[in-house]
Amino acid sequence: MELTRLQVARRAELGKGACARLRAQGAVPGVFYSPSGENIPVVVDAKALAKAFEAVRYSKPLAMALEDGTERPVLIKELKAHPFKRAYVHVDFWGIDLEKTVDVTVPVAVVGRSKGVVLGGKLAVYREKVTVRCLPHLIPDVITVDVTEMNIGDKLMVDQLPVPEGVQVLFDRSFAVLAITGGRGAKEEAA
Repeated sequence: MELTRLQVARRAELGKGACARLRAQGAVPGVFYSPSGENIPVVVDAKALAKAFEAVRYSKPLAMALEDGTERPVLIKELKAHPFKRAYVHVDFWGIDLEKTVDVTVPVAVVGRSKGVVLGGKLAVYREKVTVRCLPHLIPDVITVDVTEMNIGDKLMVDQLPVPEGVQVLFDRSFAVLAITGGRGAKEEAA
């Protein structure tokens, strides 16, 4: 599996002032959380980070290349953006093992127009994301749900989500992800 590569460097200076200086130079401070529990302060070029994030988002692994020549597979755990400037201010990398399963949050996308909505019902989405467990190379970008055949009163439960082979949705009890509810005038038209 070919991973997107991102060059990072260890960060020597810590604290608010040091991080502000890095941001002024076009860099983003961050932390690498290794599987062994070690936390390594790092710094990455802002433009390279933006390009890598566009390619992998939160659901695909990337190869974090350190200045000593080593590469480590990671997921972007969190990427904080500035409240009003178009810039990232901090990134957290989560070290993973490509041979072991990981738990990640994946968005749920709805496609189609349901029969129930055509009759006047409303689409109610209760969960926009779900947590899945799988090997890193099997992480789906999105779980797509086609609601075309759903009528008023139909619900899609979490255990009914269409996931690829090797991907398991994690839940304690089966809950509704979305439903087609009765809207105004739906009963008269349905009758």
